[in-house]
Amino acid sequence: MFSPAQDTDGSLDPAGAGGLSSDDAGPKSESDFDPTQLDQPDAKGWRFWMIFPPLCIATMLMALESTVTSTSLPMIAEALDAGDNYVWFLNGFLLTS
Repeated sequence: MFSPAQDTDGSLDPAGAGGLSSDDAGPKSESDFDPTQLDQPDAKGWRFWMIFPPLCIATMLMALESTVTSTSLPMIAEALDAGDNYVWFLNGFLLTS
């Protein structure tokens, strides 16, 4: 069973043995708050911004292309008299493009 750790003077330590005491809990007031001590994520470098937007545009164009081919697929399958094999046309097109 867990029991709270006791300090040398016999009082209970609420943070447990080796934990933070109430003195180390953080800033006491808003004037003690230093925003530079917060963990900030690293800024993205120029390489990220040179690669990320083109990838987004390419993904958007692929999604647009697949919606266009999905819409026209029934007419293509009817013209080729494909029957139930129409699904393979779209899969083949998307795999080769």
